[in-house]
Order: sequence, then structure tokens, then C-alpha cells
Amino acid sequence: MKNPGVSIGKGWNSLLTGWLTRAPWVELRLDLMEDLTPVALVALRMRCLGNEHKIMLTWSWAGEGEQPLALFREIIPWEVGWVDVPMEAPADYRMELASLAGEWGVRTVYSRHYFANPQQTVPCVEQLSRQVREAFAEGAGYVKFAVYTWTKEQTEQLLEWCEGINEEFSGEKRITLMIMGEYALISRRIAIEKEFPFVYSAPGADSATAPGQPTFQELLQ
Repeated sequence: MKNPGVSIGKGWNSLLTGWLTRAPWVELRLDLMEDLTPVALVALRMRCLGNEHKIMLTWSWAGEGEQPLALFREIIPWEVGWVDVPMEAPADYRMELASLAGEWGVRTVYSRHYFANPQQTVPCVEQLSRQVREAFAEGAGYVKFAVYTWTKEQTEQLLEWCEGINEEFSGEKRITLMIMGEYALISRRIAIEKEFPFVYSAPGADSATAPGQPTFQELLQ
């Protein structure tokens, strides 16, 4: 897996063609993209032609239910590379989305996000390990965690955990960890060095899709 990839939401119409050429893979944040009308979907399809395999489809879960599934049913048959399955979503939603991906030979990335909280805490590694095993038991191709950290120590502990749990699985590395917040840049450079799958970046400083998300160019420096 080559990294970094680029996450695109707002402004996709002007950004997508260039980044499909430049980046090894592109995450389409469907939940952040401007109204995807039938006409807009045609335009999206045209921009993706020949590069469908480089695309990851993501809709960050907020209880939308049927609306994103309808959109996924429209786009997954383009035979994209990967589909993000939010672990926060109900089991029936996850299973339906994963089943749809499987019908078209599309690999799944089971994801969970831990945003900033008033207690300034992060999930314990035992909890993350349990969720990894649950996701793989459910059929995940990859597992991704995005965690907002407050200290260098929290960040280092989580990176060490991710490197260690990847070693438990032979062959391809299948678990990735994205740190959000102050330590996002340095931790994602480490993630690239450690060959974590799917290291996410922003196309520009004004288009981040997560707190502290560094730009593609910053991760190449």
C-alpha cells in the first residue's frame, strides 16, 4: 500500500481529477461532498473513469441509515478499491454495506473514530485490540482507528500498539492508526515509515477532513 492518500470532501468537483493522478489513492468523503444529485453523480463517474480502483468511499456515521446506503448502491458497482464501514453504525447497516462491497469484490476498511473529549483521555489498547478482532471476525479487510491525543506519551503508546498488533497478523499489514490533533503530522510520518496501511492527508491546508490532518505535501517532506 503506497501512502499518503488524500481525503476529499468539499470542492471535489475541482480537486478530484488532479488528485487521482497525483495520489496513490483517494478517499471520497461522501458525507462532506456537495449535493450528489443524479447530474453530479454522472460528473463524478466521468472524473473517476480509469481510476476507480484508487478510490475509497466513506460516509462518516451519524445515524443516517438508508440515505448513504442508497448512494453506496449507486457507486460501489463502479468497482472502487475500498469501502469504509463505520464500526459505530448498527450491525445491520455494517453487514449490508459489507455485503454490497463483497458482491463487487471491493475490500472493506472497518473504522472507528475517537474525537476530543473533555476528560482528555484516549481508548485503552485492550479496547482497541478487542475491536480489531471483532472487526476481522465480521469480515473486515482492514481496520482503521482515528484517535485524538493530548500528549506525546498517549501518541507513542498508541503507535507502539498499532505496530505490535500488525505483527500478530502474517503477511500484509491490515491495521492503521491516524492520530488527530497536535501530534497528527509527526505520527502520520511515523505511520508511513512503519508501513501502516492507509495514511490519510488533506489536499491543502484549508481542506482538512479531520482535526490536525496534515497536507499531502507535508507528509512528503
